[in-house]
Amino acid sequence: MVPAVVVTLVLATAGLVAASRRLALVRVAGQSMTPTLADGDRLLAWRRSGPLRVGDIVVLEAPYPVGVVPHAAAGKLHPPPWQTGPASPGELDRRWIVKRVVALPGDVVPPEGAGCLTAGTVVPPGCLLVVGDNPDQSYDSRHVGFVPAERVLGLVIRRLK
Repeated sequence: MVPAVVVTLVLATAGLVAASRRLALVRVAGQSMTPTLADGDRLLAWRRSGPLRVGDIVVLEAPYPVGVVPHAAAGKLHPPPWQTGPASPGELDRRWIVKRVVALPGDVVPPEGAGCLTAGTVVPPGCLLVVGDNPDQSYDSRHVGFVPAERVLGLVIRRLK
C-alpha cells in the first residue's frame, strides 16, 4: 500500500506541472496600458483557453520582432505584420505585448479602435481588434489592423504584487 503522503505529493507535483503549462508570467513594458497597468507590473496569464470577451486584457505576440521597423507605403505597412509563424508555447525569443480586446470576429470596428481601419468595418473571422488603455502611448490595432487570434498567448487573470 502506498502511503497517503506519497500520493498527495505525486498529485501536487502533477498539478503544478499541468498549471505551469497553462500559466505564463509576463512583465508590462511601457505605458500603453496606463492607468490600468503600469510599466513593470507583473501579470499572470492563462494560456489560450476559452473564448475572449470585449474588455478582456490579453497578452499577445508583438506584430514585429525586435529590430524590425515597418514603414508605410501606399497605405500599407512593409513588411506586413506577423510575417513569422505563431510562437510555440515555450518559445521565449518573441516579444509579448499587453492590450485590451475592443472587438471580436463579427463585431463592428468602434471609432476608438479604427485608426488605419475604417470605423464600421466588420472584424473578420479568426481576428481581434486590440488597443492600449493609453492610446497616445500604444502601438496596437489602430496602427497594424486586425490581430490574428492565434497570436494571443493568453488572458490576463491577475496582476501580481
